Formats: sequence, structure tokens, C-alpha cells
Amino acid sequence: MAHSFRLIAKRDIRSGLKTIIGKGMSFEFVNTSSSIDSSQVKRAIKERYGEEVYINTVANDFEVIKL
Repeated sequence: MAHSFRLIAKRDIRSGLKTIIGKGMSFEFVNTSSSIDSSQVKRAIKERYGEEVYINTVANDFEVIKL
């Protein structure tokens, strides 16, 4: 079963000096598990935007809304 989440950035998510997801921007994320972790989100961002990013934790860097 797939679970959908909307992640809203609490800060600019960057790759080097380039902003990949600006503060307040959001994207949807689908996962087979009912929870998400940082590695899954980083992988989803890499697939969607083509850039590797650093995030502390999902809870610190994103507001998570389960859809």
C-alpha cells in the first residue's frame, strides 16, 4: 500500500550554493511505508530535481502532512 506525503520546506534546501527547494515550497512524496526518513526524502529529491542535497532530519527541515 502506498502512502502519500506533502513536504513543505522550513528552510532553503540547497546543493552547494544552488537552492533546490526554497523555504515554503512543497513537493509530494509517495512511500510504501507509513513513515519516512531522511534517506528516502534525499533519494526522492535526487530523482525529482537531479541534485543531491543535505538535510538534517525530515522533522527539522520539513513540515510533513500525510495525505
